[in-house]
Amino acid sequence: MVSKKNVLQGFVIANALVIAILALLVSGVAAAEGEAAASALGDTAKVGIAIGAGIAAGVASAGAGIGVGIIGAAALGAIAEKKEMTSWSFIFIALAEGVAFYGLIIAFILMGKL
Repeated sequence: MVSKKNVLQGFVIANALVIAILALLVSGVAAAEGEAAASALGDTAKVGIAIGAGIAAGVASAGAGIGVGIIGAAALGAIAEKKEMTSWSFIFIALAEGVAFYGLIIAFILMGKL
């Protein structure tokens, strides 16, 4: 039988994986764009923008992953004691995930300047 604890664990793991995959994709695109800009234009500013986009996505996703891991563990403990804490747990996990999305938005904005 599937319990709420197992569902929440799956939710936390799936979100962490999605955040990590998006960060890798953005970092890879940023690296490719930076290499293309360096070889075609030789403009160091565009290379810096591409590296900055990769760093923004990577660091924000790493921070969000740490936050989701800590909050997810605490949320599972809280839900085990009080079932009413389930909705609050989802809210706090979503707030931690917001950090990754802000980093991805910044990365996309920077990639648009290339």
